[in-house]
Amino acid sequence: DVLLPGLNGFEVCQRLKADPLTADLPVIVVTAKSGIEDLERGFEAGATDYVRKPFNPRELAARVRNAVELKRRGDAIRRWTERISSDLALAGALQRSVLAPHPFLRENMRIHTAYQFSIEVGGDFFDMLMLPNGQIALYVGDVSGHGVGAALAATLLKANLTELLHQHAAEGPAFIANELHQRFIHQLRAPGLYATLFLALVDPEKRHWRCMNCGHPAPIVIAPPGLKRMDFEVRGGPPVGF
Repeated sequence: DVLLPGLNGFEVCQRLKADPLTADLPVIVVTAKSGIEDLERGFEAGATDYVRKPFNPRELAARVRNAVELKRRGDAIRRWTERISSDLALAGALQRSVLAPHPFLRENMRIHTAYQFSIEVGGDFFDMLMLPNGQIALYVGDVSGHGVGAALAATLLKANLTELLHQHAAEGPAFIANELHQRFIHQLRAPGLYATLFLALVDPEKRHWRCMNCGHPAPIVIAPPGLKRMDFEVRGGPPVGF
């Protein structure tokens, strides 16, 4: 009740909302005042609903039932959100462990990576592999969308790409990208889901790069002083699964 002696209803409401143990309790303000300023003050204090005096007991009981039901639904949503957040945090930790290869250090090539998530999980994937024929495979890709679905699709692509690179490196990057595309559309069957990909097969002895770009932003080449700068050509094929 707003008009309480000593501590009024607004102050009671404010104290309830300030205490973590009672902050989520629904509060119904009962008031004889009908001015909009008083109602605004009640809602600003944290009230869920209000009833004007004189009130019908059945109306008050109905409003209490509604307030309790809203509280139950809010609690259920909060528990679901906490569970999803926990699952996303675990998925993010697992994905970061997969996307954190050690520096690739060879006599004539050194590769270091740095990657920062913008959300817990995403559709990014990259790796560098030493292949049986002596070539080095480098790739970076990004699945459309965000969240768990994109992360799972990225994991699937990474596994398929690793297998294809070890089995078909001699056929070249375009062949591998096409094979990956076929696997992607048959395994996922998800229209609207696709992935950009930049794939390079490098001969470390000849320093020759064979590349395939599937809708991904072209790499930036930064050459040291005295060496000719060569930019990657911005051309290629559509995204994988597009």
